[in-house]
Amino acid sequence: MQAGRALARLSPEDKLERVQAFAAAGQPTLFVGDGVNDAAALAAADVGIAVHGSAEASMAAADVLVSRDGLGPVVELVQLAKRTLRVVRRSLVLSLAYHAVAVGLAAAGLVDPLLAAILMPISSAVVLGHAALGVRGPLGASEERS
Repeated sequence: MQAGRALARLSPEDKLERVQAFAAAGQPTLFVGDGVNDAAALAAADVGIAVHGSAEASMAAADVLVSRDGLGPVVELVQLAKRTLRVVRRSLVLSLAYHAVAVGLAAAGLVDPLLAAILMPISSAVVLGHAALGVRGPLGASEERS
C-alpha cells in the first residue's frame, strides 16, 4: 500500500464514504478497524479486517479477525494473500500447459489411453503439491512487497 493511501481519524460516515468511493472507482478496498464506528466501512469493503480487541459490531461486520496485537498481522495477512494469488496463477498456468500438451498428444494418437488415464491424476497431484508447497513457510523480511 502506498503511504498516501492510508486514511485515519475519519468520522464513521467519512469512512464509509471513502470505502464506497474507492469501490465505485473500481479499486479493491481493504479496511482495518476496531470500533463500533468502523462496522459499516468494514462491511462495505472488499475485505474488512477487525483487529485484536475489536468491538462486537466490528467483529461481526469483518471478513477477517486478527487475534494478535498490532498491525503486523495485517501486513502478514496481505503478504500471504499476495503469495497465495501468485501460487494460484502459477498452478493454473502449469495445469493449462500440461493439458494443452496432453490433449495434443492424445489427439495425435501418440499417447495410449491407459497411460493418459494414469497421468491425469498424477498431473493433479503435481498441481496440488505445487500449491501446497507454494504457500507454506513463514513470511519474512525477504517476502516481496508488491
